Amino acid sequence: MLHSHGYKPSLVCLIMKLLYGTPYVITCHLWYLHTFRLKMYTALEKISMRFAARVIGVSREIASDLERAGIPERKLEVIENGIDVDRYSEFELEPKDAEKMRKDLGLDRDSFIIGSLGRLTEQKDYQTLIKAAGEALKENVALEFIVAGEGELKSALIKECRDLGIENRFHFLGFRNDKEKLLKLMSVFVLTSLDEGLPMAMLEAMAARLPVVTTPVGGIPKVINPGENGLFVEPGNVEEIKKNLLVLAGNSTMREKLGRSGLETVKKGYSIEEMVRKYLAVYSQQSVGLN
Repeated sequence: MLHSHGYKPSLVCLIMKLLYGTPYVITCHLWYLHTFRLKMYTALEKISMRFAARVIGVSREIASDLERAGIPERKLEVIENGIDVDRYSEFELEPKDAEKMRKDLGLDRDSFIIGSLGRLTEQKDYQTLIKAAGEALKENVALEFIVAGEGELKSALIKECRDLGIENRFHFLGFRNDKEKLLKLMSVFVLTSLDEGLPMAMLEAMAARLPVVTTPVGGIPKVINPGENGLFVEPGNVEEIKKNLLVLAGNSTMREKLGRSGLETVKKGYSIEEMVRKYLAVYSQQSVGLN
């Protein structure tokens, strides 16, 4: 059988089904509809989903969206994303390595680093984070911001930082394959998304014992209990984001508490082992078409 995690693979699965009768499963993380091309891909994937043995949403909200899109309820499952918790919780960045990394990235030696990981798209709303960073830096000049990821908005976001005069305090690092190192370099992880499924980057940050400031969108409210293992901010609310970032920057006890609770949360419910167990159960079901 086949398992798709994207628009184009879903079309390949449909072709294989029509030609050879190969059963397949599709996992939907989130639909991106901000360009005509993506809208077209989404429409084609919806057709493929009707022929799939199972369609899996990574959150209850996505599963509900799939049902509203016409995917039969009998085909739908919810399996939350899972991560390799130990990869992030057990990794330690030695002080000399952290100092070298800061130097290589153009960061101050002793700045307080607030960071994020993700594509540079409208959905992630880094525009709001940049505005909040500009306001926060007026009150705490020791802050420094990093974002790892690529996307079509990179040039525009860099220009926004330049226009605000914070280009030396807000760094776009591009694609990185050393996420565990970057997370250990941060003191706070922030997510300002307008929409999400269940973001892997947030789970990874929690596994790295980072306090998380995030918008309550998609499947995030199922994971975050505000004040216990993270903090919520309303999408687009510059003042609220600024306030929470400044509070965490000045309160190491609160950062440690949220970080410890976040790690326990992902250990209990969002490990890769738990995710694999659920997928294996789907694969083994008679209705998948293996028998």
